[in-house]
Amino acid sequence: TTMQIPAAAVVDAVSVRVTTAIPTATAFTVKVGATTVNTVAVPVAANSTDPGTLAGSFYNSATQGVTITPSATPGAATGQIRVTVHYHLVTVPTS
Repeated sequence: TTMQIPAAAVVDAVSVRVTTAIPTATAFTVKVGATTVNTVAVPVAANSTDPGTLAGSFYNSATQGVTITPSATPGAATGQIRVTVHYHLVTVPTS
């Protein structure tokens, strides 16, 4: 994806839903940097979901993107996945 998770964010989950089936591949995984966030290899059928809580909450020290890796090269660029990043930023007091 093109989304970026900001540096210093505490990431709680990266949930996903397949909105349009992904052809050829059988599953996919989701990572933030080197951290795998999905609990299983997510099936590619429409309406498949994953809460993205496998890693538990973790500190994201640098701005990073979300990487989706299919089990095989999709047969066409027609599949769609909705990705939601659940995170919070802690702001220190200014005075």
